[in-house]
Amino acid sequence: MRLPLGLYHKKGVSEQVFIFIFALIVVALILAWGTKTILDLKDRASQVQLADSVEDLREKAITYYHLEAGSRSNLKIRFPNEVKCICIKNINPDFSATGGDNNFCDDDAINLRLSSNTGNINLFVTPAIFTVSQFSVTDKLIPVDMNNYLSHLCFDVKANRGYLEAKIEAKGNHVTIKKNP
Repeated sequence: MRLPLGLYHKKGVSEQVFIFIFALIVVALILAWGTKTILDLKDRASQVQLADSVEDLREKAITYYHLEAGSRSNLKIRFPNEVKCICIKNINPDFSATGGDNNFCDDDAINLRLSSNTGNINLFVTPAIFTVSQFSVTDKLIPVDMNNYLSHLCFDVKANRGYLEAKIEAKGNHVTIKKNP
């Protein structure tokens, strides 16, 4: 016995609805994955820029360490927009320090690291979004204020539109970094 023509038609329509719903689900999953990938890529780009900026600072410090004593210049290094504050800690035992300057960094996590033994880690970055990052630049980079060696020196990068601006000077057996006046 043959079924009326309308029953075949209704069966095809109901299958099309399920195919349409499945296609919508697949499109939604692809859009969600694409959005997540783009946001992750943006975060990774910021991390790469931070690593490049730290490497620039390390290269400048090493370059000035090998230059003649008295060589100096202004330092201007771009950091990611998320960075709020950068602190350089004196880890060289040959230079006794007289205190520190962290007026711009009121973060408890960075203050704890500045006051504790951190081994060869002497650069701390406080971003506005992610946690405190720590790097080893060189133990020859000594923060100063006027002519006094400091235990640490912090720079307000956020207020300076993402730039670390300082003066760097070769002293023969070490390199000093201080704030621009």
